[in-house]
Amino acid sequence: MNDSIEFVRYSNVLGSIKSVQENYAGKVFLSRILFQFLDKTNFLRVEAMRANYSLDEVKKLEQQNRSKFRSVIDIEERMSFSISTSSIDDSVVELLTAIWFAFEQPVFYFLMDVESLVLLQEYLKENIRYYGQIVEKIDSIMLFKSTEEDVIWIAKNKNRDFGINL
Repeated sequence: MNDSIEFVRYSNVLGSIKSVQENYAGKVFLSRILFQFLDKTNFLRVEAMRANYSLDEVKKLEQQNRSKFRSVIDIEERMSFSISTSSIDDSVVELLTAIWFAFEQPVFYFLMDVESLVLLQEYLKENIRYYGQIVEKIDSIMLFKSTEEDVIWIAKNKNRDFGINL
């Protein structure tokens, strides 16, 4: 991570943060961003695909936190689970940070209520994953990775504020 981190807004619903590297500073920065969104929401849904490398750290952290999750986690090439944000502590955020860097395609859905979580799960079953379709219909904020490994993309419902303190 370098000192030139900045938030760039592309539209009313999409923005990005560049230069977040997989090192100590990058992990601390990502943790700060995660806590900011967790404080504004009630549920988190995690979907991660295509592991980059060994998932030993992710598996260890998942085992330590298993009782907090609302659904089963399958850790191989794909990982998904839901959790109430009231159950999230530093150890879960450490797991989320490990997931972010361990997978090519992590997506974190920050949701306002259980109805939004149920609707999101229906969309995912129907393979609706495009951020525009999700944030248009569901009161949510999404963090996701695209082709650039060091970029955090943020999509949000038009009624939400980005509200990021770098």
